[in-house]
Amino acid sequence: MKIIIDGIFFQIADTGIARVWRTLLERWCDSGFIENIVLIDRGHTAPSLPGVQYYHLPPFNYQEEALFSGKLQDICNQFSADLFISTYYTTPLYTPSVLMVHDMIPEVIGLDLSEFWWREKRYAIVYASQYITVSRNTAKDLLKLCPEVQASQVNIIHNGVHSIFSPASAAEIAAIKQKFAINSPYLLLVGSRLSLNQYKNAIILFRAFQTSKDLQKFTLVCVGGEIALEPELAALASDINVCLVRPTDWELRCLYSGAIALVYPSLYEGFGLPILEAMPAVAL
Repeated sequence: MKIIIDGIFFQIADTGIARVWRTLLERWCDSGFIENIVLIDRGHTAPSLPGVQYYHLPPFNYQEEALFSGKLQDICNQFSADLFISTYYTTPLYTPSVLMVHDMIPEVIGLDLSEFWWREKRYAIVYASQYITVSRNTAKDLLKLCPEVQASQVNIIHNGVHSIFSPASAAEIAAIKQKFAINSPYLLLVGSRLSLNQYKNAIILFRAFQTSKDLQKFTLVCVGGEIALEPELAALASDINVCLVRPTDWELRCLYSGAIALVYPSLYEGFGLPILEAMPAVAL
């Protein structure tokens, strides 16, 4: 079997979807299954892993969107591919496709589905032969919102948690707090803070900090998301000790272990990976 995987999401964002795909590729490298895979690397953004066969393409260009299905089909033909999988809604012309659906949030919260990626998502759903959803909730949403999808085509495969997420020692926690200059007990916010139509809802946490002297005793440590604090959050942060960090997974493990609490105020999720990561990191 030969499988073409379009690694386009690695170009788009380093968020939970990228983490899922990076971990899958690592596991396939460990098992030897990677021999069946050709990974399309757009603009050298895919992770560098041993044993992976890469097919390099320039970065995705929205101005040439009409050409991409044909190009992807050419690549499938070149390798006599049996299956195509995209990390984010691209499709070839006729090679069978399995689509991993992480969530149906744009459809649920009422985004403008005429925008480029959501049109591509709709087409990818219609095109696919089989579907993988990361939770029962996403499967339910997919079947409700896309009546052309049959329940027999949907396979629920939950996200796992990387083995690195285990309890950190007191010394490790102290070292991480020193590295990131965290000088008081802290609450932890992981991932995008606002995202599409602010569904990540960090603004409610910032408003709570702004109005609570008790909360202002804590540092708010924000992992990931935008490099700088978004203007609407910065306007609420004058009395908040906010620490923006971009840790390695090992450092994130220590941050989970040392936090007073992980705060996850999102309005809707397909899965919610940080909650799963935090659980083993604080287990006794």
